[in-house]
Amino acid sequence: MSQTGATAAGVSEPTGDKGKALLEAVWAYFKAFDDWPPTDQIDTLLFRAGVHLEDALAELSSDLVHGISWNVPVSVNADQRLSLTFAGALNCKDSGPETAIYLRLVELAVDLE
Repeated sequence: MSQTGATAAGVSEPTGDKGKALLEAVWAYFKAFDDWPPTDQIDTLLFRAGVHLEDALAELSSDLVHGISWNVPVSVNADQRLSLTFAGALNCKDSGPETAIYLRLVELAVDLE
């Protein structure tokens, strides 16, 4: 599924570049380490790029990222790990192979039922 197809299917998107940068940073960490990143790690990476974590989170909805409290104001715990939902991963430029495999697994599960 292409990123354009994801948008056409009604998948949530970041409302700005800071939110997109957060999704990309979380996805890059996940691909590099096969684990979801600690919040403080992403905070540091974003800060080095001139983006504040709170500003980036303000451009996202809760259906894109897990690992934070979405109360107003957003609560960030440095000991928690940020993870992307399937919708969050679909918004990342290098997520095509992984999201395609996931969708194929869902199709196989449906076929088995």
